[in-house]
Amino acid sequence: IWFGQGEGLVIAPPPQVVARPNCNASGPGVNWTGCVKTAAHLQGAKLKQSQLNATKLDEADLRGAELSYSNLLRASLRAANLKGASLQAADLSGADLTGANLGTADLSFAVFTGAKVDGLRLEGAKLDKATWVDGRVCAEGSIGACR
Repeated sequence: IWFGQGEGLVIAPPPQVVARPNCNASGPGVNWTGCVKTAAHLQGAKLKQSQLNATKLDEADLRGAELSYSNLLRASLRAANLKGASLQAADLSGADLTGANLGTADLSFAVFTGAKVDGLRLEGAKLDKATWVDGRVCAEGSIGACR
């Protein structure tokens, strides 16, 4: 596409197609942006690479759920149970994790920048190379706390 500026041809990239949120969808790659899933029973749910931005998951049962590579930016997970969940490389920036249980969860390479972590339970959680609330990167072998 030529826009008439400069000497050469300017090619614009195709527009990104972003799926609209569907709060009733399930499975990997769902877009629940802004959905309310308070106290939802999602134990063992397969939600890898999902868009859960600003999703309200307070008191949800997500034990053993697969949430790797998911975007949980500004999600509310107050008192949610994510024990044993897989959250590898998940983005939890700005999320509210007050009182959540992430015990034995795999949080390797997860991002917690700006998250609220008051009362967060991390017993046995794997935090290898996770980016903590204050921006520091947790050491490899960090279990139960960012070291």
